Amino acid sequence: MLDYIGHKNQVASAEVFTLNGAKGEGMKFVSLRSGNRVEALISLDRCADIARLSFKGDNYGYMSPCGFVSSPYYDKDGCGFLKSFTAGFLTTCGFNNIGGPCDFNGEQLPQHGTIANTPAELLEIKNTDEFVQVKAEINDAVLFGRKLKLVRTITLYKNEPTLKIDDEITNFGSTKEPFCLLYHCNMGYPLLDEDSQIVIPGKIVGSPAEYPAFEYEQALKMEKPDADYVERCFFYDVDSNNNKSRVGIFSKNIGSGVVIEYDKTVLEGFCEWKMMGKHDYVLGLEPGNNPPLMVSGMAEKGVLKFIEPEQTIKTGITLRFVESNEEFNKMW
Repeated sequence: MLDYIGHKNQVASAEVFTLNGAKGEGMKFVSLRSGNRVEALISLDRCADIARLSFKGDNYGYMSPCGFVSSPYYDKDGCGFLKSFTAGFLTTCGFNNIGGPCDFNGEQLPQHGTIANTPAELLEIKNTDEFVQVKAEINDAVLFGRKLKLVRTITLYKNEPTLKIDDEITNFGSTKEPFCLLYHCNMGYPLLDEDSQIVIPGKIVGSPAEYPAFEYEQALKMEKPDADYVERCFFYDVDSNNNKSRVGIFSKNIGSGVVIEYDKTVLEGFCEWKMMGKHDYVLGLEPGNNPPLMVSGMAEKGVLKFIEPEQTIKTGITLRFVESNEEFNKMW
């Protein structure tokens, strides 16, 4: 192949650029492109999350009406998180909270925690024969409080349509700290519409509200946009094989889909966030170390996780893209 190109970026690349305009002014991104038609936009201002994701030219994530919003506009009071919740394909939630806003141990915690609005330090970019890769570090530390560090490595492979996120979270402080983590993966049009096939192997084990029985029966059935739709959340015990769990979505209309794979030994919980509103049309497939409850509620139920001093927790998700319904169905 090398004889046919002038520069390796002609086929696959990892390039840094800065956004101009509106509330996204000055935001820094890394654009990843692979030779297998996967493209990912990594937001360095937002925890090195995936702001945009596409396969074969089709968009996969949901972008909220907020658009791109840089960290200085972040409002952590109450539900102010929603004012800058770009969503994108991935928003990381944690580490002090993954549910609604609450008071915990005398601290007012915002919705979904603060890590998603914490800028990342770019450590390294690689472009090899096998992959393009970004490595970044996110510091979640305060004086007289928690001292956590996330090192995130995002690898986009060239010889197969696969993107892998490897996270290492370290407590470099001297006290045990609450630890919440949720991979808020947001499916959007055209990957998501009323004809999309959703697979979540396992059973619903709860929800933050009591819905009519038919809502649970129709949890995996997508609908057309409805201006009066009220969001639903369903908590699952997802099946696993050798501690590996998979969930996925396939679009009949664009003829492709994605399977999200993760290690259930760390990410024990899973939430389906179903929002079929007009303009607010999104499906969340969300592995986490707990369902997205308020941290105060987790503590009351005795399910809150902790990270010990000098402990490092390794986790992450893998995205496997498929090009046919047959290929998708073979994943289960």
